[in-house]
Amino acid sequence: MTTHERLEGLRKWCEKNLCEGRLMKAPADDGDLKRWEWVEPKCYINYYPVLTPSDFSEFYVSPSILVCQGLGRMKFTEEEKYDHYKNVTRPQELGQSLPITLIFSVYDQGTRLKGFIPQLRDGEFNEDLIVEGTQAGMETLNRWMDDAMRKLLGLGHVPGTDLFINRKVEDGVYGPMQEQHYVKDTRPSYIGIIQMEFNCYAEEEPSEDILKCLI
Repeated sequence: MTTHERLEGLRKWCEKNLCEGRLMKAPADDGDLKRWEWVEPKCYINYYPVLTPSDFSEFYVSPSILVCQGLGRMKFTEEEKYDHYKNVTRPQELGQSLPITLIFSVYDQGTRLKGFIPQLRDGEFNEDLIVEGTQAGMETLNRWMDDAMRKLLGLGHVPGTDLFINRKVEDGVYGPMQEQHYVKDTRPSYIGIIQMEFNCYAEEEPSEDILKCLI
């Protein structure tokens, strides 16, 4: 199985299990504070689409999940603690690793207070009638990531691929995106990450030159 097939399999799993049927807030196309809409989140691999060079382009990808691949080991099978005592040998060439970072992006501009809509109808706009969505945005982000972790850990693998979770506890981390040990402020977007390591089968094709020598 190729690396892209693995990433695409994980993207499709996220799309089906974490996005389909879920409605989240999305910003207006022009970044207008007066408007927002409910949309179904989308999933991408490694890159967000560049839709427009406007000042609001960083918010166009919300809500979404970005599946990012890290630097994996081409030949690696983790030795378990009990292997030494049980005389178990795990050849290093049997497996490889594929670290993955899932980046969750949520948009929440805030809650419209009583009187906000009637003012808009009268052609007026009062920003004081919008309560900032800080807590609501973080709650939505954490609930979404909790759902993802619960489902992934429950399965232990990604269906349709040869990816299975490395169960070493220290290999998985999650939380809001940080900068210099502090939560990065990207409001009205709220960004969180889940980092985990998957193991997969190391498929090697035999060398034609070696085969010629053996025939």
